[in-house]
Amino acid sequence: MKILERREREIKIEFEGEDHTMMVPLRLVLLGDDAVEFATYDIKIPNISNPVLYLRTKPGSDPLVVLERAAENLISMLEGFERGFVRALKAKVGTED
Repeated sequence: MKILERREREIKIEFEGEDHTMMVPLRLVLLGDDAVEFATYDIKIPNISNPVLYLRTKPGSDPLVVLERAAENLISMLEGFERGFVRALKAKVGTED
């Protein structure tokens, strides 16, 4: 992760080695945050370029704090998905471990 620009309510970050797989859910979580005014990302050349996230928050909200909160929420959501998936898989296979 490389911060390209930082202002009071805006940030532009390059995510090295990432693609749409991470950026789409991150953007969706950001857009669900009431502190976010604008969130999008761009990948200039797919499979070659790193995605760049553009985030602008509402007055009084630090974009880095909002991004950290979004990352924590996304991790929590994915862990919940993993737990549910493992339970369903065990039920289907009929194992308890």
